[in-house]
Amino acid sequence: MKNRIPTYALYGQTYSAAELDYLFIETIDESRQQRKGNVEPHRHSDLHQLVWIEQGSVGAILDEERLTLQSPVLISVPSPVIHAFQLQTGAKGVSLTLSQNYVKEISSHFEGMADSTLGLARLIPREAFIENTNQVSNLFGYLSAEYLRNNPQRRAAMYGYVMLLFVEIVRLLHLPTEDTPSILTKQHAVFRDFEALVEVHFNDRWHIENYVNALATNERTLRRICHAITGLAPGEILQRRIALEAKRSLLYTDKTVAEICYALGFNDPAHFTKFFIRNTNTTPTAYRLLRKNQLKIFR
Repeated sequence: MKNRIPTYALYGQTYSAAELDYLFIETIDESRQQRKGNVEPHRHSDLHQLVWIEQGSVGAILDEERLTLQSPVLISVPSPVIHAFQLQTGAKGVSLTLSQNYVKEISSHFEGMADSTLGLARLIPREAFIENTNQVSNLFGYLSAEYLRNNPQRRAAMYGYVMLLFVEIVRLLHLPTEDTPSILTKQHAVFRDFEALVEVHFNDRWHIENYVNALATNERTLRRICHAITGLAPGEILQRRIALEAKRSLLYTDKTVAEICYALGFNDPAHFTKFFIRNTNTTPTAYRLLRKNQLKIFR
């Protein structure tokens, strides 16, 4: 019985990212051979992955989505997102794993952009690479070559290549950066801190007042910032995060609905069911039956 979602540093390894270097690279060929083609559903506690498929195709799961992806495609997978891959024979590419702190440092150079902007699970499909395939491929190639060597200033060189990769991601996704007014930069900083607190404390059943106090702001300001950036109130963001964790537990563990209810801090399964229906328009049991079957890619 699966009582928890597998959470790794690198796939299959449970040591912390602090024990790793700041980045790790392996080819898709290496990954396929080591795992016999299948990377089972899991997530990382404090790592961000970029998966570049240059040739061939892969099957993928990103939280609730089941996908078949044709090259070239770039997949960005931040630490909380549950993911799995079925690596087809002939698929070529690179998997780049970065510590979350490394990604935060990179993202700090993009003015007007919250860390969460780069921290979303994203796909950049083949249609976006009409003019950029060589650029992205070359950057992964340069980075991989630098990683395997012990040249002077190796760390600085790799940092530069990773920075350029994120620049390409921002450009390909048409994400706003330098042109964003400075007031929004300040708002994004508050929102980034709010999201970080939500990630840590959503399961502690913190009220919005707790977040406001931790941020040293007031509820009106936090509400205005959240609405400006996401169109949602702080409470809605918090509820969506709790609902997402509930969905993950329903799909990737064998816990009963009641067990998930209590694990998420609810006192009553009936109240939890009402909360889940309000956020998903279906019951926990119906959601599990429908979605779990849809996500079976390893048969």
